[in-house]
Amino acid sequence: MLAFFEFLSANPYILLFFTVGMAVYIGKFSVKGYGLGMVAAAVVVGCALATWASTYGVKLELDNFAKSLFYYLFMYGVGLRVGPAFFNSLKKDGLTFTILAVICSVAGLFLVVFSAKMFGLPPGAAGGILAGSQTMSAAIGTAEMAVSQGAYKLPEGFTADQVSSMIALGYGVTYIAPLVGH
Repeated sequence: MLAFFEFLSANPYILLFFTVGMAVYIGKFSVKGYGLGMVAAAVVVGCALATWASTYGVKLELDNFAKSLFYYLFMYGVGLRVGPAFFNSLKKDGLTFTILAVICSVAGLFLVVFSAKMFGLPPGAAGGILAGSQTMSAAIGTAEMAVSQGAYKLPEGFTADQVSSMIALGYGVTYIAPLVGH
């Protein structure tokens, strides 16, 4: 297994497509109508692979170019899918949905910031928790970019890798819970 994880570590694009392929395969399964789906399966597969590889001392990660490229492709895809429906919904109940969106966004942000401070969570955890709990996959990319580009000032004693790891962990832990509630 060590050789396999070292191969994936040396070939980040193969790692990416292997993870996506496994997520597609696992995401198809359901028990009595309940299943992870493709996105949640990708989170689970990614976390499982990274954790398993770390037991062999191998760190699996994508380079910054791949992260940015696929983040922008994801945002483009979301825009294509949601854009037309967004403008059509503004014609009917636009004000009601806008107010509801603002209330939910502010309440979600407040709860995450309050909880992170109350429980003394490490830096980066709040960004991941916000992205996961609100099922905003785009927010994890934004949080990662804030750390990598210096928009978020790292606390003393923490590295960018540690903060990025906490973002990913917070996201992975909290992403699946809202999906179960749907």
